[in-house]
Amino acid sequence: MDMFTPTLDWGGELLASLQWIAIAWVIAAFCTLAVLTTVGMLTHWGRQFWRITGAYFVGPGSLKVWLWLGTILLSVIAGVRLSVLFSYQGNDMMSGAQVAVQGLAANDEAVKESGIHGFWVALGIFCVLAVVHVARVMLDLFIMQRFMLAWRAWLTDRLTGDWLSEKAYYRTRFIDDTIDNPDQRIQSDIDIFTAGVGPMPNNPNYFSKSTLLFGAIDAVVSVISFAVILWNLSGNLTLFGFTMPRAMFWIGLFYVLLASIVAFWIGHPLIRLTFNNEKYNAAFRYALVRLRDAAEAVAFYRGEIAERLQLRERFEPVVSNYRRFINRSVKFYGWNLSISQIIVPLPWVLQAPRLFTGEIKLGAVNQTISAFNNIQDSLSFFRNSYDAFAGWRASILRLHGLVIANEEARALPELTIEPSKDCLVELDSVEVRTPAGEPLVDNLDLR
Repeated sequence: MDMFTPTLDWGGELLASLQWIAIAWVIAAFCTLAVLTTVGMLTHWGRQFWRITGAYFVGPGSLKVWLWLGTILLSVIAGVRLSVLFSYQGNDMMSGAQVAVQGLAANDEAVKESGIHGFWVALGIFCVLAVVHVARVMLDLFIMQRFMLAWRAWLTDRLTGDWLSEKAYYRTRFIDDTIDNPDQRIQSDIDIFTAGVGPMPNNPNYFSKSTLLFGAIDAVVSVISFAVILWNLSGNLTLFGFTMPRAMFWIGLFYVLLASIVAFWIGHPLIRLTFNNEKYNAAFRYALVRLRDAAEAVAFYRGEIAERLQLRERFEPVVSNYRRFINRSVKFYGWNLSISQIIVPLPWVLQAPRLFTGEIKLGAVNQTISAFNNIQDSLSFFRNSYDAFAGWRASILRLHGLVIANEEARALPELTIEPSKDCLVELDSVEVRTPAGEPLVDNLDLR
C-alpha cells in the first residue's frame, strides 16, 4: 500500500509560482497587445473603438493608463495561478483522506499517519491560499473600479467638448443623418462603454474578470494552465475496438468548441437587436420629455389625443423589437444551458472506472473534475459572453455615431459674422434653404 505523496513541493512553490506569474504576464501582455492591434486594424468595430477613445491610450498621461492595465493583467494572471494551486491542494486533501482511510482499513499505522499528516498539511495550505485569494480579489476590485472611473471621466470630458465644439450640438440637426439623444449617449453609453462588461453600466461589484477583455484573457490563460493538468490526468478510452488516448482532454475540447460555434450563430443577431432596443427606447423617452416640456401648449390646444397616438406610434417599435430580442435570447440561453448540463457527468463517466481499479486516487478524480470544469467554463466564456458583447458593441455604435455627427456638423457651411467697420450692414453670398434642402434664397448680396 502506497504512502501519501503530495502533488507539489509546497515548500518551494512560492518561488516557482512567482516565476510562473512573471513569465505568463510577459507572454499574456505581448499576445494581448498583438490581438488588440490586429482587431483595431482589421475589424470595423475595432476602428470605431479607436476613433472614440484612442487618444486615451496614446495621449498625454497614457503611461499611467498602461501601468493601470499592466497591474490589472498581473492580478488576472495571479488569479489563474491561485486557481491551479487550489486544484492541487484539493487533490492532496482528498488523497490524504483516502490514504488515511485505507491505512485504517488495512491496520497499517504508517500509511494511516502519512495520510492524516498529508490531509492536515493540505488544509493548512488551503488557509494560506484563501488569505492570498481574498487579498487579491479586494485589490483587483479597487484597481479595476478606479480604472473604469478615470476612463469614464476622461471620455466624458472629451466627447462633451467635442459635442460643444463649434456649436456641433446645434448644427447636428442640419446634417443628413441626424442622431437621437446625444445627451443619453454621453451620460449612459459612455458608462457602458468604459465598464466593458456588456449592455449594463458600471457598478462597484465589477472586477477584472467581469469585463470582456480581462475575462477573455483569464479564460485563455486558464485553458492553457488547466489543459496541462487535464492532459496528465486523462486516461485512454476504448470504444468499438478504437482507443482514444487522453480521452477526457480531446472530448471536452471538441465538445465546447462545437457548442461555441453554434452559440455564435444563434447569438449573432443580438448585436443589432440590442442597438435597436437602445434606439427605440431613446426615441420613446424623447417623445415623453418633449410632451412634458410642451405641456402648456398641449393642454391649451387640447392635443392629448394626438399626443397619445404619437406616443403609441413611438412605443410600437420598442415592443416589436423587444419581442424579437426575447425570442432570440431564449434560444441563446436555452442552448447554453443545455450544453452546460449535458457535459456535467462526463468526468465521472471517464474517470470512475480508473478509480475503481485503483489506477488513480479520489483526489486525482476530484482534480480532474476541477480542471475539466475550469476548461469548460473558460472555453464557454466566449459563447456565454456573446450577448454581453452584443450589448457593449451597441454602445460603440452609438458613441461612434455621435463622433461622426459632430464632425459632419462642423463641416457644414457656416454663417460668419464680423464687426462692421463703417456702421453698415452687409450680406455676402447668403443662402437660405428649407429643412429639406430646397433653396429659398441663393447668393444674396446686400449692403
